Amino acid sequence: MIKKFIIYIKLQYKLFFVLLCIAVLPAYLTFHYLPSIANTQYIYLTFLAALKLFFYQDGPYKESLKKTIRPMLEKELKKSPSTNQIIARIEDCLNARDIALAFNAIIIVFMALFFGKF
Repeated sequence: MIKKFIIYIKLQYKLFFVLLCIAVLPAYLTFHYLPSIANTQYIYLTFLAALKLFFYQDGPYKESLKKTIRPMLEKELKKSPSTNQIIARIEDCLNARDIALAFNAIIIVFMALFFGKF
């Protein structure tokens, strides 16, 4: 379990920090400096959901991953990876991306609770 979590972090840490900058940081600034605006947490949560539905679609991402996963696994395993290993790593990448989106949504929910928005 820990090894899988480390793989998830290694695969999608850039996305996590980008989402922190474009969703969580503006949410914090809005909650802190504009507390009179109601229901802003829903705007940011909807933004993350829209990113998942429209921008981060699984099909095109899988196709782009097929080209990059094989060399990554060859370097990591120091041998030619099997098809099952390639498919498993592609699924890990997709899961890591979903976890990064969900974790940012959870951060926004906790910030909204902290600032009394719920």
